[in-house]
Amino acid sequence: MLAALALLSGACGDEEETGRRQPPPNSPACAPPYLLPSGKCLETGVPADACAEGFEPDEQQGCVPVLPADECPPGQIAIPGDKECHELAPCPEARYGDAPVDATTEFVDAAYGGNDSDGSSDKPWKTIAEAIGAAAPTAVIAVAAGTYKEGFPSQGKAVRIWGRCPRMVEIVGQAVGYATVELSNGNGAELHTLSVSGASYGVNVTGATGVVLDRVRIHDTVNEGIFASNQLGPAAVSVRGCLVERAVSIGIAADHATVSVEDSAVRETLDAGTAPEDKGFAVYGLGGSHVTVTRSLVSKAYAGVGVNGSEGSVDGVVIRDTQVAVSDIAVPNQPRKLSLGGSVIERYGQYGVFTDADVTVTTTVFRDVVPSPEVVAPTAVALNKGATGSIEDCLVERAAAGLVVRAASATAKGTAFRDGTLPGAIVVDGSTADLQSSTFERSTVAGILLQASSATLHEITVRETAAKDGFYGDGVVIRLGSIDISAARIDDNARCGASNFGGTMRIGDVGLECNLVDLDGEIEDGSQFTFEQTGKLTCGCDDKTKDCAVQTSNLAAPSIEGVTD
Repeated sequence: MLAALALLSGACGDEEETGRRQPPPNSPACAPPYLLPSGKCLETGVPADACAEGFEPDEQQGCVPVLPADECPPGQIAIPGDKECHELAPCPEARYGDAPVDATTEFVDAAYGGNDSDGSSDKPWKTIAEAIGAAAPTAVIAVAAGTYKEGFPSQGKAVRIWGRCPRMVEIVGQAVGYATVELSNGNGAELHTLSVSGASYGVNVTGATGVVLDRVRIHDTVNEGIFASNQLGPAAVSVRGCLVERAVSIGIAADHATVSVEDSAVRETLDAGTAPEDKGFAVYGLGGSHVTVTRSLVSKAYAGVGVNGSEGSVDGVVIRDTQVAVSDIAVPNQPRKLSLGGSVIERYGQYGVFTDADVTVTTTVFRDVVPSPEVVAPTAVALNKGATGSIEDCLVERAAAGLVVRAASATAKGTAFRDGTLPGAIVVDGSTADLQSSTFERSTVAGILLQASSATLHEITVRETAAKDGFYGDGVVIRLGSIDISAARIDDNARCGASNFGGTMRIGDVGLECNLVDLDGEIEDGSQFTFEQTGKLTCGCDDKTKDCAVQTSNLAAPSIEGVTD
């Protein structure tokens, strides 16, 4: 250890250095905090040309969704790209709307006063169930305006049910424990432009693939809004342009099923009870399901999109006002993959992403955590025991903790972490982390905090880390474990640039500027600290250089309640 200290003290004080580095000749302009010792300009966050459809670059390294300023009223929808709320579908003047009509079409009108219904447009059935019973296997069922107090199965037929419009056609299920609309044992059934509510589930799909729900409003159900399962055989459903609101337990559920959700909104999903397992999920897949959500808005639920032993893909989605925005829970011998891209996650209370499985996050913005007293350390991306995760070209701002890695493995590249009330990254419990080409700015307590783990930091900036209640404020901290830092700059941190508490720190080609203490080493739990210089170091402030000597200042190691202690 003494040899390492001597090496640092004798090698770092290059009097030819002039403090803050200037761009090399003919290099592009670069703000000084992002100019690395190599002369490379560090660019992080979501590239302006990578914002998904329905989103715009905000010129602050992120994207913002194009959405109305206010929430939509019941029955109306807005998805990314919509500046105003609107009906799910227009209400045509025609009695049966835009339903495609052919020789097999069965017509339904609850207001028909005759007793001679035959399913024709002039003598329509009074209930949808009657029409299904009389329909050919793939017939269109055209439904006029009205409230239909009934529930019905598709009877194994691939019927295509069209309402005049969701505002004028309402199906209200009456039977407790049964779905209002049951699409089962027949591939290719469709439901278009109407509303569904009722005393139990909204729409149930089982033993049927190729099912389509198109511009359907499902609301105020006592159980799940949409439920797809393999109870009677393989199930696959496409949810397009739909609105699911005020369902109980789960807005859209998949159990051993395939569900795709696009151009839709799922909001105000209610808890089924007070127990933890009764929390409401907007979209949830389990048991080897495949769940895809694209260009949609998910809001006001305990959890936004969750997969449990399943595969999930979330792309171009806004998830807001949840406790957990996205979750991926591993189950032995089941799929364990989740991808999240081109999305905005905002106003989450506990986790933006929580996983103990495998997750890939790209071009996504996490912003504006809303902490509650019972949540110790809200986190934008939390990788838990056994997880493997990568984060690339993202923005994490106004969070608490940015990235927490616990007994897991993480990589981060091209990502901006800033303005957090806790560290930008926390790596603990035997984890490994590879953090590169990223910025950690204006974090609190520590920019990067590593404990009993290992990490590689390459081409990063850690700057302006603040103290909390007068304590800490270190750019990079290691408590035990090992860390490699290269091609980085660590500037303007309240206490230490880099602090080492009983660990091994290998550091080279790094600039440390305007920190109260540039390098600090302390014994931790009887373990000596070790510094190894692997390249040139530059220390100083305001164009004045100094030796990069290691200090021992009897400092306390930062800790985060519930995370590092």
